[in-house]
Amino acid sequence: MSVQQKKKVGIIVCDRYRDCAGGKCLRSLKNRERAFSIYKNQEVELVGYTTCGGCPGGNIEYCVEEMKKNGVDVVHFATGMVVGYPPCPYIDHFKELVKQKYGVDVIIGTHPIPQSYYNTHTALKTWSSKEWKEKIKHVLADESMRKKYSRNVKNMRNIRAEMSNRKASDPKNKPDEILEALELRQGQKVADIGAGGGYFSLRFSCSQLKQLSLYF
Repeated sequence: MSVQQKKKVGIIVCDRYRDCAGGKCLRSLKNRERAFSIYKNQEVELVGYTTCGGCPGGNIEYCVEEMKKNGVDVVHFATGMVVGYPPCPYIDHFKELVKQKYGVDVIIGTHPIPQSYYNTHTALKTWSSKEWKEKIKHVLADESMRKKYSRNVKNMRNIRAEMSNRKASDPKNKPDEILEALELRQGQKVADIGAGGGYFSLRFSCSQLKQLSLYF
């Protein structure tokens, strides 16, 4: 089968995922899975990757203008726009803006919907309407693929806890001075709010204050 002309695509993600490295989107692009499966027999060049700029999406028209300079053919609104809660309320307006102002096709979705998001929105009936079923058609997948694109939440929590404890215990952050400044006494009750990985909770529990009550 002959390879079709190269397709130049841009990706716009929801700003709530501004720190995302794009792993799922780029992996699905490389593997030509779900929304990117339409390019199965085509060479694809990514000519832009950015966020919407945060509600109400002030960056949309400007970033597409820049992508247009790079020859963009299709703009993909990342899957995060439909799986976040609540889903993007402006997605239809953005799609119409990009098509009408720049003449660029828009596809809603990039990587497959991960299993955890699928479970949540199925329970909430978020996508039960005909309109929403149309919106997510490019990112629906079977269970095996949904799980393939799901994070190992337990491992992520462990990693974050370890990073938090490492930061809290760093001598540069003066953990011993922090404990001294609290001037804890016998019989006091301590609430460790935002305990992170539990570094200070552990320090509290291991202190000489045997009658100290700890809540976290």
